[in-house]
Amino acid sequence: MKRKFLILLVIMLIASSCFSIVAYAATEYTANLAFQGDHTGPTREYTGQDMNWSGYTYTRGQLPHMPDIFRIYLYRKNFIGSTCIGHVDRPREGYHDVSWTNVGSGKYYFVYVKARDGADVVSDEITMRMR
Repeated sequence: MKRKFLILLVIMLIASSCFSIVAYAATEYTANLAFQGDHTGPTREYTGQDMNWSGYTYTRGQLPHMPDIFRIYLYRKNFIGSTCIGHVDRPREGYHDVSWTNVGSGKYYFVYVKARDGADVVSDEITMRMR
């Protein structure tokens, strides 16, 4: 009887640790980006706690451009619309690694905004992930 109890306990511990790994697994999406004035990304389901956006961006098109920043907004989709979680201003060229902490699982999308000056902000690959 003791042996059966011990085997059952071991199985339960293994199963619960596997469940914990699944419950805290990160959700990650990659995409290309190219926009001139503003762009709204697709709404996606994320599982985790902290949202992260990273990637290298560069400018293509008409130069010079002023100001040389763009803004990234994070929105959470909810039952009756959307809520802006926050935004960051980033230089148009360079590597970016920005985070919004303690936002929780849910449906999110990003909005990108910059001056309409004839130049595009472009990225060959950005990564949006929740940890």
